[in-house]
Amino acid sequence: MINLSQMTEQDYEKMAQEINEISQTKSETELLELIGTALHDSGLTVSTNKSSQIVQPKMFNENKEKFSVLKSLNFVVESEPLTPDDAKNEGEKFWYRFKDKLQKVICSDSRIKELITGNGTLKDFIVAGIPLVLVALGLATINPIFLAIIAAVFALIVKVGFQAYCELP
Repeated sequence: MINLSQMTEQDYEKMAQEINEISQTKSETELLELIGTALHDSGLTVSTNKSSQIVQPKMFNENKEKFSVLKSLNFVVESEPLTPDDAKNEGEKFWYRFKDKLQKVICSDSRIKELITGNGTLKDFIVAGIPLVLVALGLATINPIFLAIIAAVFALIVKVGFQAYCELP
């Protein structure tokens, strides 16, 4: 697990370089497939209810039961990998549900406005953006799978461009 308080300037700089590289080398479809696969492998799916919750456990209904050890165990033991099409569909559902919520938070941040005007850097955005993504996902720390989701989300935004992303309806 990665605790944000332990991250250094160099860590953020490296992350910015890698996200920039990912945005240039991966297609939107590949990034969406990555998000869908990462959610599935984490035992999560995109929430279907109208709440502000973006993701929910795949193996049980969180609204009806706090947890289910048996269902969780069975999911881990019996889980089949997603097909690329199913992974892309799950990634698209996540992105469409998540981007509006993230957009409201990110585009109002002063560091993002600096980035749009050319006065900030991708590293500045990542320093500001990671905590925003974690809060939006209801997480406190980053595990390797959620780091992949965060990288894919930022790469999608970099692909579109921050100014265009913040102007989207």
